[in-house]
Amino acid sequence: EISRSDWSSDVCSSDLFPSHDRIIHDNGVDEKKWIDETRFKDAFSVCAMIPGPEAAELCMAIGYHQRRTWGAIMAGLGFILPNFILITFFAWLYFYVEKTTFDLQAFLYGVKPIMIAIVAFTGLDSNILEIVLWK
Repeated sequence: EISRSDWSSDVCSSDLFPSHDRIIHDNGVDEKKWIDETRFKDAFSVCAMIPGPEAAELCMAIGYHQRRTWGAIMAGLGFILPNFILITFFAWLYFYVEKTTFDLQAFLYGVKPIMIAIVAFTGLDSNILEIVLWK
């Protein structure tokens, strides 16, 4: 159940870190009651100090709290696997593009600048994004 919940939070989220944390909090603390508020805040603080993807570490911390090592493994897989599958599929599709129709080539070449923009903007502070995009 932890893996399924992390899968849905990963797929439904817009991949911005605060939204992941909010969805994980709502699922783990408010709805499912897997972890109480103080332990969530402690885990959130520790995960914020550890280098790496904070939301994935937070899912694994909640999984570890529930079912120890196997819970952490399943929660991590549930969080990481959807992105892995999508990236692998698009990588396969991109290399297969030489043999495809023009419509699919145009779609993939249109996706490329969007992906570059997403990667470029994820490193920026949200205040900078508001200034650049909306003002």
